[in-house]
Amino acid sequence: MSIKKLPEIQAKQSKNINFDPREDALAHWQPETPRAAQSDGNVLELYGIVGDDWSGTPTPITPSAVSEFLQGKGDVVVNINSPGGSYFDGIAIYNLLIAHPHKITVQVLGDAASAASVIAMAGDEILMGEGTFMMIHNCWGYCVGNRVDLQQSMDLMAEIDGAMANLYATQSGKDHADIVKMMDAETWLNAENAIEQGFATGKLPEKVKTEPDPNQAQRKAKAQIEQALRAQGLSRSQSRQILQNYKADPMPRAAVGSSLVKPRADYSKILEQLNSLEH
Repeated sequence: MSIKKLPEIQAKQSKNINFDPREDALAHWQPETPRAAQSDGNVLELYGIVGDDWSGTPTPITPSAVSEFLQGKGDVVVNINSPGGSYFDGIAIYNLLIAHPHKITVQVLGDAASAASVIAMAGDEILMGEGTFMMIHNCWGYCVGNRVDLQQSMDLMAEIDGAMANLYATQSGKDHADIVKMMDAETWLNAENAIEQGFATGKLPEKVKTEPDPNQAQRKAKAQIEQALRAQGLSRSQSRQILQNYKADPMPRAAVGSSLVKPRADYSKILEQLNSLEH
């Protein structure tokens, strides 16, 4: 196992909850932040939305991609710049990393927010670059169903929150009750705060070589559009189908105003974001 003794998180899946990055986390995320240049085959680059395997990310932040990457690897460096996403996938990736029988070094190169902060907690070493952030909060998502389904979703979300609080407390050494308050308040930590409060073990050296990732701006735009469409009541598959159709044929822009999307106050914002995409 990894060097530190960290708890495995158990969380059963639910078809009634879809976890997505919060709008404020997406707005805060700076995908253009330089990423560390990959020096060898032992660097796992997790840039983008946790659980997103459809928008062209070179290494999707999915359990299957991470599991495949870890096969036959020794010590691993995990670079993170993510606003979060699926807690189920984030928890699964965290469990994969802590089960890896070699040292895990996490490098936060932008944001490690929400579900991405859970992944970051798998590090034996957790290093943060200048100007980077970690964000912890209670799990957040869209719930659908009848009152029984919604109660089950609430119970599951409380279970996930409790498991995350235990993990943050174990890694940081802070009191569990203090962690709960930080999660309730949605707490952003810069590198200095994270180190001081035990969420990180040190700063990245200034000499870390970086290179820009120009494709991340497009991924952020797609994620923001999907989040806006989801807020209109569409499912994830419907939202992504609209984006895929738009990318394939951007000319009939009025088509996005079909019966799938019910115009509301923020409808113009969705159109502006769609029109900003390059094809």
